[in-house]
Amino acid sequence: MPTLLTLANLSIVPGAVLFLPIAVTLWFRWVALRADEAKQKLVWAGYRSFGRFILAVTVAAWWGIWDFAGRSSFVSIVLRTWPRSLEISSAASWRFWLPPAASLGIFLILCYDGDKTVLRLKWTTTDTLRQAWWRLVSSDLAIRRRWRVARTLFLFGPGT
Repeated sequence: MPTLLTLANLSIVPGAVLFLPIAVTLWFRWVALRADEAKQKLVWAGYRSFGRFILAVTVAAWWGIWDFAGRSSFVSIVLRTWPRSLEISSAASWRFWLPPAASLGIFLILCYDGDKTVLRLKWTTTDTLRQAWWRLVSSDLAIRRRWRVARTLFLFGPGT
């Protein structure tokens, strides 16, 4: 029977990978807002220039953890705790896609909200959410889909 410590150890690294972009964004926003008014835009723009890199690294790290860091033990522990009404294949798919999509969605909302605040833009909440949603589905999900196709074709061969 899995103990609380075992569950915590299994979720520390994936949790850190998914939480790090959010924490770094909040920290840079705090730094930018505390800087002199002349430097606020420079600090924030410097951080935002790494947005695509952060998205790509987070997705790659999540995929690496999923594939190489004991996925079988993580899956078996989580499957015991999920309701029996979910199919195993459906549950595994949701566990793979939902956490990074939610994490990176929050990351992007915070980034665009920071843009609005630091750059003093007159965006509505709807504008911020729309931009974050579009960036999430156009880059993050496309990266994962391309990686899955490449991994299937080149690493494991067709039909695997």
